Amino acid sequence: MNLYDLFQNFKISRAHGEARNAKTRAEGIAVDVRLLEKKVEKLSHLCQAMWEIMEEDGCSSARLKAKLAEVEKKSQTTSGKATVVCDECGQKVSARAISCFNCGAKLNG
Repeated sequence: MNLYDLFQNFKISRAHGEARNAKTRAEGIAVDVRLLEKKVEKLSHLCQAMWEIMEEDGCSSARLKAKLAEVEKKSQTTSGKATVVCDECGQKVSARAISCFNCGAKLNG
């Protein structure tokens, strides 16, 4: 085997290692995506349940939609990146939140 062949084998070996690392990173990201999808689904169900309870308690769809628009507008005008940690469950929650979306505990601040 000459020097050129050794160099090519080295490059191929290095490429295989990089490919394995990329595959491992991709698999980890896929797990993260699945976890986020589950969280989004849970939050969607929570919102649907709250929406239905509010309607059952006499709150009109128009009022709920108006409040949603107000909250979305407020969210757009603030940074949206500030978070606090709930003292009860340890969940990260928007600093603008009044209570924890995960456990319902009132937030300090």
